[in-house]
Amino acid sequence: MRMTGLVLAVTSLLAIGVHAKADDPKSFYPTAVGTKWVYLRGDDTLVQTVTKVTRHINHTEVVIGEEFDGKVTPSDMLIVDKDGVRRVCAKKGLFPLLQFPFKDKAKWAVNCGAEVGTCQVFGLESVKVPAGKYEAFRVEYGYVQDEHIRHHSTSWYAPGVGLVRQTLDGEKYLDLVLFTPAKTD
Repeated sequence: MRMTGLVLAVTSLLAIGVHAKADDPKSFYPTAVGTKWVYLRGDDTLVQTVTKVTRHINHTEVVIGEEFDGKVTPSDMLIVDKDGVRRVCAKKGLFPLLQFPFKDKAKWAVNCGAEVGTCQVFGLESVKVPAGKYEAFRVEYGYVQDEHIRHHSTSWYAPGVGLVRQTLDGEKYLDLVLFTPAKTD
């Protein structure tokens, strides 16, 4: 998986329901078509939208699209269930973005083809981004890519919002600029 694959994996875990619980995966990931996030990525903007949702007995599949030149193209699929939120890997299995129940300092292994590593979640921290100030859970991810390239990323997930910031190898990579929940009837 290329570096953009990691970014898609982590940014795909984008939002949390307005009344989110730290141990409820459905609160950590919106399952409504039309939910939208705008991120600042260097000098560029990354726009992602929930484009399709399929509900099953034990899980929900959520398709995320990325916007390019005004057109949204599907880019990722996530599985949301009682165990957490996982991205479907292109080459192998599922990439566990978050695992539940959500416990401070909990660790889990990641093996998604070309990426092998470990994630660890930490308690709430105050994070200020262009979209506002949030209390967010920090997730550290150390991994080896293509058997020899070492990376470290840190992502902050705010209850009621989702991914608000991500760093890659110590450098700021993504900052949330705008979160728009899907309109409901």
